[in-house]
Amino acid sequence: MKKLFAVLLCLSMLLSGAAFAAEATHTFTAWGVVQPNTVYETHEDYAAFKALEEITGVNLEWECVTYEGNEEKRALRLVQGDLPDLFFRSGMTNDEVASLASAGQLVDLAPMIAEYAPNFNALMEKDPTIRVAITDEEGHIYALPQVTTFVETNHMIINKTWLDNLGLAVPTTLEEFYNCLVAFKEKDANGNGDPDDEIPISVRGAKYLFYVMESFGVYPRNPHGMFVYPGTSEVQSSYIADNTKEALIFCKKLYDEGLLDPETFVQDKTIYAAKGHANTMGCMLVAGAFVEVGNELHWDYVGLPVFPDANGNAYSNARSSCDGNAFVITKNCEDPAAALKMVDYLYSEEGTTLAWMGLEGETWQWINDEKTRWDWIINDDRTVTQLRSSETIQGGVAYPSAHPVWFESDMWAKQANEIEASLDTDLFRMPLTNCTTMLWPNVTWTVEESEEMAFFLPDCENYFKASVADFVTGVRDIEAEWDEYVETMKSMNIERGIEMYQTAYDKYMAKMG
Repeated sequence: MKKLFAVLLCLSMLLSGAAFAAEATHTFTAWGVVQPNTVYETHEDYAAFKALEEITGVNLEWECVTYEGNEEKRALRLVQGDLPDLFFRSGMTNDEVASLASAGQLVDLAPMIAEYAPNFNALMEKDPTIRVAITDEEGHIYALPQVTTFVETNHMIINKTWLDNLGLAVPTTLEEFYNCLVAFKEKDANGNGDPDDEIPISVRGAKYLFYVMESFGVYPRNPHGMFVYPGTSEVQSSYIADNTKEALIFCKKLYDEGLLDPETFVQDKTIYAAKGHANTMGCMLVAGAFVEVGNELHWDYVGLPVFPDANGNAYSNARSSCDGNAFVITKNCEDPAAALKMVDYLYSEEGTTLAWMGLEGETWQWINDEKTRWDWIINDDRTVTQLRSSETIQGGVAYPSAHPVWFESDMWAKQANEIEASLDTDLFRMPLTNCTTMLWPNVTWTVEESEEMAFFLPDCENYFKASVADFVTGVRDIEAEWDEYVETMKSMNIERGIEMYQTAYDKYMAKMG
């Protein structure tokens, strides 16, 4: 291990921060969210984090929570006071960052980046949209993002083997999709002799059902459901859009007819994975099928295209190049410059590989002299998913890094592990490219705007999610109570939220020229 670190240090000259090892060790307290499939309870056991500490000469004292329920756990932590030095892979929302910043609890990174974060600064020089996205109206930068270069990872996939068994093609429209789900329910699609054990479509909670709703031209996955159709400049909210009602009527139809898993709003990850491994789920939402169904059944699934809406428009709701508030320094940190310098390593060429792949020779290796083929190193009974979720920094919530340079070529598809390679091939990615990308930018707010929004928009979001579950399961009648729902949302000031997002969007577009 020591030899490996020495090699990494030599490779990390110049921008990668090779001088770290010679400097005094700094200790920082950090709060983070572990990956959903990890075998560890804390980041201190991760190989990549151990390497980061040794390479950069720091000591991280971790306070970690599980991925499941991390939003509630983080909210509780924020109100406890006595904040940690760092929020590192914490899943912090824009509202939470803005609230802490307005209370004077965060360090402004803007004046420090050029000197202490040259790697991240270089990324902003290469892509000016990054700086625009993370800088607030006063010129402050309170959080560093995950810099992404690829299309949305989570997407709907369907069991192609089931389709083949029934003589059906991969659906390309919402009507065809519905007909496939009906066939899955009425026939023995999985071929095990039991025509009643198939679950046509299964997701976990309202936020995953939102992907189905996007086929109706509404995008509740965006911050507070806001969206702007390509070619227009009008901000709308999925929370009160007319199309949302139609989307919910469709989802309720799926629920009433037994096509949507009746446990959609109550099942946890363990129950969900058990159904997948039993070959009972025809359609699901996931980054890669193997995560939920295992390696053998992985190849049965293919990606679904984005279905056109009633106007014939197929929009892919892609992520921004800046994903999340991946790294935040609080006022309790005694040496913000050292903390910033540490995390900047993860934006270097060597650091991005460490974040994405872990340690060469320990978690992954080249398998030919030309270094064009590589594979994960698994010396125990862990799956690749568990290895990646337990030894790297990526996955689950946004992490402070970027994709390795070689990732932007075809290197990911050249790995020996064919299942992992399939995630970047026609099998899963191509269906998402046959549509128009609809990108919601990472808009910023003034302190006053953030404080105002904090009073009502989180309540609007919670009310929307609860209403989705109630309308779909029949607790509330969509036709009879929709107008009342909209009026309630308006009384909660959603229209003021739309107005504020419109102003922020216009400012963002003006900055972009």
